[in-house]
Amino acid sequence: MAIVKSDQLTKIEKSPAEQNPARDEDARSRVMVYTFTSAAEAAASTIRLGTLRKGWRLLGMRATAPATFGAATATMSLGVSGTTAKYMALTDIAAALSADANHTAALFHGEVLAADTELIATTAVAALETGDVLTVAVRYSRD
Repeated sequence: MAIVKSDQLTKIEKSPAEQNPARDEDARSRVMVYTFTSAAEAAASTIRLGTLRKGWRLLGMRATAPATFGAATATMSLGVSGTTAKYMALTDIAAALSADANHTAALFHGEVLAADTELIATTAVAALETGDVLTVAVRYSRD
């Protein structure tokens, strides 16, 4: 049976040793929180939340909203331009939403962003209620 090494251990044991990125070795976990206060947005709206920066290793996301955030048929996706459901597919947000987006291919594998990427939420089916707040917490490491 063969003994193989992780990419990080291969770099450490190389001669001369090669530095691992800080996000891979002894990295600090950080959280970026994006909030959005609804002003009766129409169905099929796109909410621009903010920018995920190049080099971040995404460790997880959590979206939360109050029960009044959307009508009975309101749904939301969390993702990036071009792949709106990359992190979380359409989810019922009529009941109090508190959904993890941790088990998608990108987040489950700790995606490292190759470029700055805009995080968006898209709504479907029903308009959103006025004054309710959507909060998306993004957990990542970078240094």
